[in-house]
Amino acid sequence: MTKLINNFRENEKYSVILIFSLAFVIRATFSVFSYNSDIMTGFVDDLGYMKKAEILLTEGLFNWQNPDLNMPGLPFLMALAMSVFGKNWLVVFLVNSFIGAITPVIIFKTGKIVFNWKIGFSAAIWSIFYILFLKYIPTAGKEPWMILLFSLIIYLISRLQFYSEMDNKGRVYTIILIALLYSFFIHFDERYLSWLPLIILFLFSSKKLKKIKNIRVVSLFLVILLITMLPWLIRNYKVYDKVVILSKRTEHLTDKLFGYEEANYIMDGKKKSWYLTPAQIDSVINGTKTTLDSGLPILPQQVNAMRIGNLPHEFSRLERYFSTFVVFWKPIDFYEGYSTYGYRFDGRWSVKHNLSVGLTYGPVLLLSIFALVILFRKKHYFAYFALAIFGWHTIIHVLFIPFARNRYRIPVDGLIIILGMYGLFYLIDYLRRERKAALKA
Repeated sequence: MTKLINNFRENEKYSVILIFSLAFVIRATFSVFSYNSDIMTGFVDDLGYMKKAEILLTEGLFNWQNPDLNMPGLPFLMALAMSVFGKNWLVVFLVNSFIGAITPVIIFKTGKIVFNWKIGFSAAIWSIFYILFLKYIPTAGKEPWMILLFSLIIYLISRLQFYSEMDNKGRVYTIILIALLYSFFIHFDERYLSWLPLIILFLFSSKKLKKIKNIRVVSLFLVILLITMLPWLIRNYKVYDKVVILSKRTEHLTDKLFGYEEANYIMDGKKKSWYLTPAQIDSVINGTKTTLDSGLPILPQQVNAMRIGNLPHEFSRLERYFSTFVVFWKPIDFYEGYSTYGYRFDGRWSVKHNLSVGLTYGPVLLLSIFALVILFRKKHYFAYFALAIFGWHTIIHVLFIPFARNRYRIPVDGLIIILGMYGLFYLIDYLRRERKAALKA
């Protein structure tokens, strides 16, 4: 067994093949099982992405004039895959399986560069079975792609900081690749444009970039980013007759910036969609009102909660921030109540959900906190790097995306798993040393 492990340790290719193969088999099997169990009947957002992909298939992959096309990233890739393999949900699931199997490989390589093979390989194995990475494989959502693209960007930034054998030419190529991947990333989800200041900070702070002018590197990054954003920016101007950066969900910012008449903010509509007046609350309790004004059904769990006094109310700003923070980071949930503005009802998680998430996310979350403390004491750069990512990701979603769900956190979970493995092995080594000391005494 030791010899086999050493073979994998000494030959990275074997490790990569094993990790990818195991991850793909598990994900493809899960995809086929989910497809055969007709999981698609519960789709909501996924149907919207499929509709957009169908528009591209009908009107042409590069015909972007249809206003129903909001963000091009996922629908374009879905349409591309279905143009080759045929329109079928299983095609989408299997593409997700392939994409999802790459993520553990990237986690392995990141952990290996930052720490060592043992931590990288352990993190990869954990991520293969990590329920929140598996959960969104049999869907048409963005999550598998967002997880992969975020992990790739973090890996490349880590290479700049920790891979000492990279020459200046290699660093320039890495910067170009980061810019291309980041542009692709924000064309999947415009909220990640907010990461731009942090990425620039990482590029400036990289010790390995001091031999080539940091300002030139950042300028190169920004020029590539701007060039790759131009096609969709031009498309938006033609469709909406005004400057719209990435998607209409940025209008509340760009309209103010460019002096346009402000459009209705999409989040205001979402806020109203769950709202209940005091009179309506009474009607829900006595059973005469069964749907919200938006048409959404009022869940039986919410009716029961309201009947025992768990009523919705307007949250203060502090309550709103706190509830979003809890939703964003919680590993288990036995509580049912309200979140965000105080009217959106969140039922408690099922036993199955609590066990699956609690046992795969909970331990690495706790161990990653422990790891951060140890790494800060050692003044390890990765501690500052990871904390900046966690902090920025939390601030963006808690302060500026009031209806954040915990799935929005998942792209950073690869970092949590790597740190969790570092914390685990540090704890094991510490206990081993303590045991040896006790035996000697």
